[in-house]
Amino acid sequence: MKLRSLSLDDRLRIAVNVAWCLNYLHNERAIPHGNLKSTNILLEPQNMNPLLTDCSLHRILTSAGTAEQVLNAELLIGKSSPEIVSADPGVVDLTDWERLLSEENRSSECFDKLLMDTTNVKAPRVLDEMLQVALRCILPASERPDMKTVFEDLSTVAL
Repeated sequence: MKLRSLSLDDRLRIAVNVAWCLNYLHNERAIPHGNLKSTNILLEPQNMNPLLTDCSLHRILTSAGTAEQVLNAELLIGKSSPEIVSADPGVVDLTDWERLLSEENRSSECFDKLLMDTTNVKAPRVLDEMLQVALRCILPASERPDMKTVFEDLSTVAL
C-alpha cells in the first residue's frame, strides 16, 4: 500500500486531534499517556483520524522517558528525530535542533519542504504558529503549557 504525503491541513488536524485526546486523558481521566511519539499514533486510512496507542505503558517500561514534545515537531518537519540527529553534527535530539534553529532565526528550516513548496500562502504562518506551540511544549516541565492550553492554541491556528 503506497502512503501519500500528509498535507498541511492533515497535519494540523492530526495535531489538534491528538492534543484533544491528550487533554481528555490528562484532565478528564487523570491518565498520562507517558509515551507519545509518532509511532504510537495510528491514522485511519479513510479520514486520517489519529488513534492513540500504548497509553500509560510507560508505567511498566524500565526506561520511562516521555516524548510528547516531539510529536508536533515531527508533524512540522516530516522526519523523525533519528533522521535529524544523524544529519546534523552536534545535535543531540530533535528538540535541540528545533530550539537551535529558532534561536538563530532559521525556523523555516524546521519545516517539511513539501509543505513550504505549496501554493497555500497561509502555510508559512500556520507552520510558524504550530512551531511556537511545539517550542513551548519542549520547555522545562515547570514552564510547559498544560494539554488544555496546547489543544486551545492549536485549535486557533487556521488555514
